[in-house]
Amino acid sequence: TLFRSLVAAGGAADLGLGWYELFKIIFTIQVLVPALISFAAGTPGKRGDWWLFLATILAAKGMWEYERYLWGQGQCPVSETAPSFWLHPLWHLGSAGAHYFWMRYMASLKTTEAAAAPSEEAKKVA
Repeated sequence: TLFRSLVAAGGAADLGLGWYELFKIIFTIQVLVPALISFAAGTPGKRGDWWLFLATILAAKGMWEYERYLWGQGQCPVSETAPSFWLHPLWHLGSAGAHYFWMRYMASLKTTEAAAAPSEEAKKVA
C-alpha cells in the first residue's frame, strides 16, 4: 500500500541514505494526511480528542525539533540531570500520547457510525 511504501521510503531515506530532511517530510505526510481525513470525517463539536491529539503531537514535535537544534549546535546534554537530556524520550512519550488521543477519536467515529446505522431488526421491520 501507499502508506507502507511511505514508511519504507522514510526509513531508507534516513537510515540508508542519511537524508534526514526527506525523512521528516515523509513522516509529516504520514501524520498529516490521516489526521486531516479523520478531522473531516468527524462531527463538529465532537472533536475534543482530535484537538488533544493535535496539541500533543505539536508539543512533542517541538521537543523533537529543539533536540535536533541542540544537536546541530553541538550542544547535546551529557548528563541525565540536564532537562534537555530527556527531549528525545519526551518526544516518544508525546507521540504515543497523541496516538492514544487519535485512536480514541477514531473509535468515537466508529461508535457514532454504528449508532447511526439501522440495526438488522429495524431493517426487517421496514
